[in-house]
Amino acid sequence: MGDGKAKSFLKKLFRGGSKGCCCCGPGIVSVRDISVEGSIVGIKGLDETIQKYQDEGKMPDDLTGYELLETLVKMNRINESKREAYRVALLREYHRCSESQKER
Repeated sequence: MGDGKAKSFLKKLFRGGSKGCCCCGPGIVSVRDISVEGSIVGIKGLDETIQKYQDEGKMPDDLTGYELLETLVKMNRINESKREAYRVALLREYHRCSESQKER
């Protein structure tokens, strides 16, 4: 595989360049542990979703958390009765990541 093809493949693999879903696409999806109502849960694709919104210039105050939840519910089994708690936790994590990004 030539350098150009290898770089393209790696970009797709690690930066979500594929249109495939988490179960059938070639992309590797991260899992980040967050606290939801005092329980630690793993959320697939959270890092990639946060990066996507940051790349689009979305500030924490621009989001309500529903955008994050809508995206992540496609890859994560989130009980309907717990979605509000997850929305709050996801938005809190977005704020935290945005603050740490500013410090860099």
